Amino acid sequence: MKLFNLFFSVLLFSMLSSHVMAQHDQLKNAISHAEEAVNAPTGKEILAHANAAKAAALEAKKMGDFSDDAKYHLEAGIISLERIIEKGGSDAINEAHKQANDAAKHFKEISIQKK
Repeated sequence: MKLFNLFFSVLLFSMLSSHVMAQHDQLKNAISHAEEAVNAPTGKEILAHANAAKAAALEAKKMGDFSDDAKYHLEAGIISLERIIEKGGSDAINEAHKQANDAAKHFKEISIQKK
């Protein structure tokens, strides 16, 4: 019975650890794509990275049990990305870069809290 309990504990721990790692990976993807959007030269590229960053952030949100502060930063980052997406890759490159930078900053705040 002790062996079973030990095995079950190890299995549960590894499942929880993999869940946290997957959530962290999604946050890293959101940050990476937001930063790529900041450096992208065209509206089309900015839009593609904004969509990818938003998808990653939403996936992390589905996985996560976040603190209130982390939830705020996650939502604020998603809203910044939605502002880019609403414009549809228009010619407002500087504004899109600013929104992408804001999203990246918010997502990085979550990473700092999760450590």
